[in-house]
Amino acid sequence: MYDEVIVTGYGAAIDEPDWRPLEAFLPLELCGPFMWMHAVELEDERELQAYKHSMTRRYLLLDADGDSYEDLDHGRFRRMRHSDAIEQAFSVHWLLNHASEEERDAVRRALVAACARGDGDVAAGAHILPSSPACGFRTLP
Repeated sequence: MYDEVIVTGYGAAIDEPDWRPLEAFLPLELCGPFMWMHAVELEDERELQAYKHSMTRRYLLLDADGDSYEDLDHGRFRRMRHSDAIEQAFSVHWLLNHASEEERDAVRRALVAACARGDGDVAAGAHILPSSPACGFRTLP
């Protein structure tokens, strides 16, 4: 059985955007369409930066260490695999119908890099269960 760590956000909203986690997490050519939405301070004093893709309307939640999280509900967050976060932020519809060849290549490179750095498992201290087991990216060439 794997232990999942769920943390709670608290504190006042943070008004200053921090682009460093996004720029470290993704190739720079994928960062342009993201908007900084807000930041959340977690109970352990880490900050999560919330970035929203302008076309897919999906979020990436990243901490300063470059680890990804999913928003469970009611201010609860759970660490997630880096590759799952990338797969969820860039929808298959966007990839097939709107992304340029350069963007598709950058998504491939981001997924390879996420796997190469262990998907965040090492930093979490434990195996992170998949968040999107039926993701369509796993079948794309």
